[in-house]
Amino acid sequence: MGVQIGGPSALHISGNRLSTFGSLPMLVMAAYNRRLHQVSAGPEWTDGNGNPLVFDIQAKAEGDGVLAPESARQMLQTLLADRFHLKFHVETREMPVYELTVDKNGPKLKEAPPGTENTASTKFSKGIWKIRYPSVSMSGLALNIASNFDRPLLDKTGLSGTYDVTLEYRRPGVLSSVGEPGQPVNAQTEPSIFTALQQLGLKVVRAKGPVEITVIDRAEKPSEN
Repeated sequence: MGVQIGGPSALHISGNRLSTFGSLPMLVMAAYNRRLHQVSAGPEWTDGNGNPLVFDIQAKAEGDGVLAPESARQMLQTLLADRFHLKFHVETREMPVYELTVDKNGPKLKEAPPGTENTASTKFSKGIWKIRYPSVSMSGLALNIASNFDRPLLDKTGLSGTYDVTLEYRRPGVLSSVGEPGQPVNAQTEPSIFTALQQLGLKVVRAKGPVEITVIDRAEKPSEN
């Protein structure tokens, strides 16, 4: 059985094996758990047709155990340093974001019993995703659902507890919406991630805020094995 973590730069894990495929910025995204708008600069490598140069990476961890996501990211970080001679720095920039906030009528959240493990479960049926987080903080929820949006999603709920959260929604693709900061984002496809959050007494609003950016300073093309 295999699992996939991440968005467009997904890491595919099957037992003790790791695979991923993409351009250098996408590999950096996968290794450091970033979104595309959080990776900047770097060499503009292209293939013979002018398309971004992509790399197919297959790796195997020592031992027979199942590779943990953080261990997989560490493997990819090491590979980028050793084979690509990757050098980068991190800086904070003010940019458009979305904020996860509490609706005017207050939250409708069920607190998780103490000691509950947050082992998420996912079901997919007739185009609808049903995802349950048995014990998740609001910052953790924002991180988990951020791949639905075209901007960073920041937790601004002010809620400090852990909650048993279930979301049911259709995901047509990464959602974006143009509008003024401070205004809520309206759903265009039902049921959407927006309506799923509304059922919990939460909403998403546009804003500007600080976002960490990984800036690629230097990299070299690796040789093939």
